[in-house]
Amino acid sequence: MTRSAVLSCGVLALALVGEDSSWARDLPRSDPDRAAILNAARGSDSVKFIVKDLFKAGDFAFLCALEQEPNGGVIGTDDMLDVHQWVLIKRDKAWTAIRAGEGFAPDVSHVSCGVSDEAVGRKDGMVRSQEEVVRVLVGALREEIQRNLDQGSFDEDNLAWLGMLRQRGLVSGISIEHKKDKLDPVQLRLRVDLCKSSACVDDNKGAFEVLNQWRDDAKISSLVWENCARAGTLVAVQECVREMSPRSYCRPNMTLARDRKDVEQCLAEIGSLCRRTIGTSKNADPLERSCSDGDSSGCISLGYLYDYGEGGVSEDRARAAELYQRGCDAKNGVGCGDLASLYSSGRGAKAGIAKDRAKAVEYYSRGCALKHAKSCYNLGVAYQMGETVAKNDARAAELYEIACRADDAEACNNLGFMYFSGLGVERDLGKARDLYRRACASGVGRGCSNWAFLFETAPADLIRAAILYCLACALGDAKGCTNFESLPGRNSRSFRKRAWVVWAELDRDCDKGSAESCRLGGVQLQSGIGIAPKPSAARNRFDEGCRLLDHVSCDALKMIDEAHNGHP
Repeated sequence: MTRSAVLSCGVLALALVGEDSSWARDLPRSDPDRAAILNAARGSDSVKFIVKDLFKAGDFAFLCALEQEPNGGVIGTDDMLDVHQWVLIKRDKAWTAIRAGEGFAPDVSHVSCGVSDEAVGRKDGMVRSQEEVVRVLVGALREEIQRNLDQGSFDEDNLAWLGMLRQRGLVSGISIEHKKDKLDPVQLRLRVDLCKSSACVDDNKGAFEVLNQWRDDAKISSLVWENCARAGTLVAVQECVREMSPRSYCRPNMTLARDRKDVEQCLAEIGSLCRRTIGTSKNADPLERSCSDGDSSGCISLGYLYDYGEGGVSEDRARAAELYQRGCDAKNGVGCGDLASLYSSGRGAKAGIAKDRAKAVEYYSRGCALKHAKSCYNLGVAYQMGETVAKNDARAAELYEIACRADDAEACNNLGFMYFSGLGVERDLGKARDLYRRACASGVGRGCSNWAFLFETAPADLIRAAILYCLACALGDAKGCTNFESLPGRNSRSFRKRAWVVWAELDRDCDKGSAESCRLGGVQLQSGIGIAPKPSAARNRFDEGCRLLDHVSCDALKMIDEAHNGHP
């Protein structure tokens, strides 16, 4: 769920839809810095951009662009286009880029390149000065550094960025402290399911309660909190936090680069403690042994750690690709799918693994044949879009069906669309509704939007449509935001009258144990759809939904509590 989750139906700053991009800028093609800036951002000669905003101020630049397909199309997600932002700095006559943000747009003519209000102090989000570019850069760098440290690693490229900014006197250091995530009941359930005795269950429940009490303790740093989460069981996490928090080199509110040695020592000792923990699945050492012994799952899990720089190892995507390949060759579909993702995303470009959609489709095909649901879903997308294979809606629908049956929520949403549109299957609105509903329950925003649209048609129920569009918006689906705002009659007397009826139905069914009703009732109460907003009642509904193991309700509850406690 996005940071705006259920607290409002407003869309995120970088996902604004429908705004005119007439203020978009670019540099003259004769400017030698233009080509250098684009080359620094694209990372590969095969990547082509549609520039929507390019602003340069001295040795700093801001770029907002769409990425083109080899066939001339634009890369997107579902029916939205992907929007990318970078901040760049020039040093020794060379430009270097860091990713600053991502979002979505409905089409090429309506792309918002705005950044957060905090960075520029204006609602339009338009970067207009070198000072504002630097603020965007520092914000992106802080987020990236904190993310890497939470995974137990340093990224030397990010530290080099920090060094450049310090040399220029633009920043003295970057705080590594941030909000500490609250544990939710779903996490407890997952740990308890691994227990073999009632004592284990009781110990983990006790640790769960203690850890959530410790979360707001200012003496416990986010560095300790996030890295001890890799210790395995909740009991082990609790012991890790208890042991490491008093140590001076793990203190709260440290900054880089001033406190780098202390941060390194803290990470090293937490990593050592985690490696001594028996049974942890994110420890690289036992996975190395498992992979060497011929366990394909061990190879794939180890590959994931190298892919994302977790578990005490540094990011090494060439090594990740090798391990995924080993898993795939051992007929483990997860390895095939993960390797396909490396080729499809292009995230391995720096390691010499160029973006290659044909190879991605090849490995998705192998993964699907080995019953890996996400591979079947992605292969279905390739057939639906005609991407490196002949367009075949019937085959796409068949693949979505396979993946949906294996609980891939995005596949359920896409299959719902096929039934709604009659693409590759006979049109069936009942099946489409059931599939959209299933996808929405799993947190797929577009599934909520599609389900909402069916409530707009006869027999119409605009209240439930509004609730679902609002939920879709909170889940990051820009279409949900747009459709919520344009829904007719939201201020009419009949709309408000019907809203009370729906609220009573959802309240009743939530009390009877319907997680879906708790979730939707919470959205209606929080956002005041047809009724006065009731934040405390909304929290109660989300709390009840979370107790019923509805993870969307758990996410909403977490966001509400963080907002109440003053977290961003």
